[in-house]
Amino acid sequence: KIKEIYIGDYDGGTVTQVTHHNSISIRPEFSPDGTKIAYLSYKDRFPFLYIYDRRTGKSTPLSTRAGLNHAPAWSPDSRRIALTLSKDGNTEIYLKNPDGTGEQRLTNERGSDTSPVFSPVGNQIAFVSDRAGRPNIYVMNTDGSGLHRISYQGGSSYDPAWSPDGKWIAYIVEKSGEGLELYTMTPDGQNVRQLTFSGGSNESPTWSPDSRHIMFGSSRSGNSQLYT
Repeated sequence: KIKEIYIGDYDGGTVTQVTHHNSISIRPEFSPDGTKIAYLSYKDRFPFLYIYDRRTGKSTPLSTRAGLNHAPAWSPDSRRIALTLSKDGNTEIYLKNPDGTGEQRLTNERGSDTSPVFSPVGNQIAFVSDRAGRPNIYVMNTDGSGLHRISYQGGSSYDPAWSPDGKWIAYIVEKSGEGLELYTMTPDGQNVRQLTFSGGSNESPTWSPDSRHIMFGSSRSGNSQLYT
């Protein structure tokens, strides 16, 4: 089955096809300056990461390592990308330049590290790790130093999303028999708030630009739908 990436206005108008790989291309991530798109594609048989330059219309490889290449996250200045690679046997977090150069390993743990997201000022990265047994949210500096855990709600924690004003991290907590619920906390792990109580599956939070609203997917009504 073929899947290509398209760009459209927020209301669905002016739709333009971006990729023409005749393959499966998914999970586009705009750079903050709007000039590039990171995405995953099977166009070269394996799931590799690529960068599409909107100014030139060309796609270039970001990561074609053996194993998993996924979860690209742009730095606020669009100059670096955090991503997850499994070339060392388990998933670790790396930094790279958008042209694929300058690879720098940030985590070194036998557990699985994934889902990196930059703070709005670009000096820290939140991510998910199961190094303590269950997946939970951790924060580190962009050179890998100062790493520490910030989620302690029991169960497992996923999907960190930093608010644009830098004051909050939204995330998902899964507890046995309680479904997946949406929480927020400050970046130091304090001021924890549970925002949903549906008992269903609430996932993939994303913030409005003014940090006043959170959109997320939920199956509380039976089908997966978007809520704010």
